[in-house]
Amino acid sequence: RTEKHLGLHPPRKFEFLGGCPVPSTCSSGVFLAFTCVELDSLHILGWLVEKQKVATNGFVNGFNLLHACAYFGRMEIIVWLYTRAEWCKFSNNLAKRKGFEQYTAVHIAVQQGHTIIADFLLKSGCSSIDGKGKTIDVIAASSPYKHVREWGEEKARPLKLEKHIKKLFALLRIQDYKAAKNHVTISECLNPYQWIKASLYTVDNPLPSGATYRTIFSQCINSDIDESFTLWVCQQITCICHGTNYDYQNLNRFWNKGEDTGTNFSGCWDFKSLDIVQLNDLLQNL
Repeated sequence: RTEKHLGLHPPRKFEFLGGCPVPSTCSSGVFLAFTCVELDSLHILGWLVEKQKVATNGFVNGFNLLHACAYFGRMEIIVWLYTRAEWCKFSNNLAKRKGFEQYTAVHIAVQQGHTIIADFLLKSGCSSIDGKGKTIDVIAASSPYKHVREWGEEKARPLKLEKHIKKLFALLRIQDYKAAKNHVTISECLNPYQWIKASLYTVDNPLPSGATYRTIFSQCINSDIDESFTLWVCQQITCICHGTNYDYQNLNRFWNKGEDTGTNFSGCWDFKSLDIVQLNDLLQNL
């Protein structure tokens, strides 16, 4: 007799398997852990991992547990994984599943329409660039969901800035200061107005990676950087900030000089405490 006649439910086909049989290398514990993610059972997953010592670093059908959480939209489980020591491995792993090859967990979340999860993953250290160099805004732009496309448009400018900053630091690491100056000039990645256009309105508003203008600028002028490059950077910013064609209200706000803040950008200077408007005097005296 059929299962229907016997009153039995047909076997459940788990989506995390992607229509494939359970891999021979997948232990029963790992299989159950992925099942908990699909069924959204943090309580049982926590019991498996913390009491039964089930490994959390396994891959099933090209996904690790974090990838699966991003796919199914399991925010609570992601927050729990974030508290664990293996988080860095989770966040750095690239997916191997068909249709998601070389994606980070952020890219998977965006493709599935889970923008709140994507925001959390970005703030928690997951890369906005996948293994093929594709940024999350590119994926968002082709989403069938309007809210995802709008989210992607909002993320595009900060991501572009972040990409330019990463290239700048790569050049500084190899001490190619000529190329670094050229990159800063062309990309305008240290121009405060480019940050304001990206909806980063003060020196402490973070990029998706968490880096801020304050921390980035501090690294550009610290004692490990060639002095000529440091002075050149200061000159460039001074020229921008003392130009005649800019909105000083937004500029003052960017430097944390607005009435709603009690801090000043001068704190980022590690060789001298000075206000940005005193830069010209400093340059004249060095």
